Amino acid sequence: MLLKKRLDHKVPFPEPMRKSHDFRPLFASITILLLLGVIGILDHVQQVSLTGSAVQTIGFVKAGSDVEFEINTNGIKSATIHLTEDTKNARIFFTNTETVSQKPEGTIYSMTSVSSEKQLHFSKIILTLRIKEVELLNKDIAVSDVQLYINGNPIKTTYTQKEGDYVFYSATTSELGEYVIGKGRIEKAKPIVEKTKELPPQEQPTATKTVEEKTVEESNGLVGKAQQLPREQTTPVVKESFWQKIKNLFS
Repeated sequence: MLLKKRLDHKVPFPEPMRKSHDFRPLFASITILLLLGVIGILDHVQQVSLTGSAVQTIGFVKAGSDVEFEINTNGIKSATIHLTEDTKNARIFFTNTETVSQKPEGTIYSMTSVSSEKQLHFSKIILTLRIKEVELLNKDIAVSDVQLYINGNPIKTTYTQKEGDYVFYSATTSELGEYVIGKGRIEKAKPIVEKTKELPPQEQPTATKTVEEKTVEESNGLVGKAQQLPREQTTPVVKESFWQKIKNLFS
């Protein structure tokens, strides 16, 4: 009887253990990547704000491609470079500088040294300038007088728009080196000198006769005419005697 009761009593078996997925390593990896990204961004922003410089890295670009990048230093907002050869692992540096070898005359807004650690093959760089209008006025530079100089040479600088407190310009160059933003040169007006065209001797007009020559010729002409005119014949006057008069009365 007791055996039967024991057989009827069911002993519960333990439930099988369920496998749990541990996502903690994945979350940790994502967190590390985010932190590295934030640190990199903060370091770049700090470098630009403190040193007035920027670095553009080119991983791999095929020939004939355009690479556009932000600069935001010394009044240069962005640049687009057109590469003519395959380029790999290159860097372009935009660094604030206090002196340049070829400093233009007039007021200077900013000076930037643009260089690359390896030779770049490119046809042109299109620059976009972005400057606060009040900063220009504080340096006695009018909006219409802004000029970009590259290695001492003035580059065509075109005003494009005004947005808020900023004015924008565009310029195109084919050189790296010293980029200077300043006041354009005011050329003094040159006096206009009229130049007379000298004709060759064979085409020069003959000299006109002077008044004296004309007078002499006219007088000579008159003399000739007087010589050609016939002389008038004059009859001599004969005085009559007293007896001749009486004879004439009776005749």
